[in-house]
Parts: sequence; C-alpha cells; structure tokens
Amino acid sequence: MVGTFSAPRRLVAWVRGLRVKQADVESEVTGPPKSVAYDAVGAPTRAAQSFADKQGLTLKDVYIVQTPKGEYLAAKNIKRGRTAEQILNEILPRVIHDLTWPRSMTWTGLEGARFIRPIRWIVGLLDGKLLKFFLRGVAAGNKTRGHRFLGSSDITVKDFADYEKRLKANGGDRAPGGARCQDRIRIGLLCQA
Repeated sequence: MVGTFSAPRRLVAWVRGLRVKQADVESEVTGPPKSVAYDAVGAPTRAAQSFADKQGLTLKDVYIVQTPKGEYLAAKNIKRGRTAEQILNEILPRVIHDLTWPRSMTWTGLEGARFIRPIRWIVGLLDGKLLKFFLRGVAAGNKTRGHRFLGSSDITVKDFADYEKRLKANGGDRAPGGARCQDRIRIGLLCQA
C-alpha cells in the first residue's frame, strides 16, 4: 500500500507491505553441443571449460541436456534477488528527480537542479534503518524539520508512525495535500516498482 501527502515544505510517500527481498530467479543456460564440449575419450575440451568459467561454475556443476537440436552442455544459473534496501537506494533519487510540476524553480543557477522548491532534507527509512542515497547533494537521513517558526529545527524520527507523531507535536502540517500532487508521487513510485 502506498500513501502520500504534501504540505508547503514537504512531500511524503510511505509504503506498507513492501517485500524484504526479491525472489531468486533460476534459469537454465545451454552451452556448446556435447560433441564439441567433450573429446572422443570423454574428456572436457576448452569449449566445456570456457562455458563453465563463463557461468562461474566448475566442470562438475555443468550437465548434459537433450534439446531438439541434440545433446548440449547446460548449467543452472541463479540470479539472486536484491533487497528492498538496495532497490530503494537505487530508484528513490530517480523517482524524486522525475517528479514534474507545471512550474519548477532553479535554485543553484541555470544549470542547477530544478524542482518545485529547494530540497533541504530527505528522510529515507526502511524498517527503522537509514537508506543511503543522495539527491542533488542532499543525503537521505532520519531528520526532518517542524514548522518553520513554531517547531524544532531538527526532529529525529524512527519510522513513519514516529514521523507523524513528532511532526504533529512540532507544528508540522499532516493534513493531506491536493490530489494532483499525491497522484504524481504515487504514480512515480508505482512506475519505479
């Protein structure tokens, strides 16, 4: 479930029920024909050795499969799934960068970053653990800020529930923003998922 809200100084997206890790993907890779992979006495040739090396395996890990074209050398290839943390660290800078607005501002010169407002801080947490990504020179962290005049300048948060509680206590606006802004955030996150 993806939830979003916005206020004049913040855009927030939170996700519940995110998988901890992608599933591993197993596939079978075929290599050279058996007649090329083994010589007349059954010893492996350079082709068999090269195939095993290319797959990151030893010769005892490869096997023969029957295909419509005949017998071929084959190997099981397992692509390990990545963790949610790895994926989020990679895609969140792009998701934030790709948010578009009818009017954006440039705050570091004409060649600088464009966004609806200058990005001063980013809170990036996954199950209470800091995400490690940067966007336009700003590192994701666990600190946010309350109301500009009525709240604390730095508020450390542990998770989304703590974020809401501490923001409310420091004069921050938690009321949902306009639907257009929420839809942009939600679409950006879902397109990257």
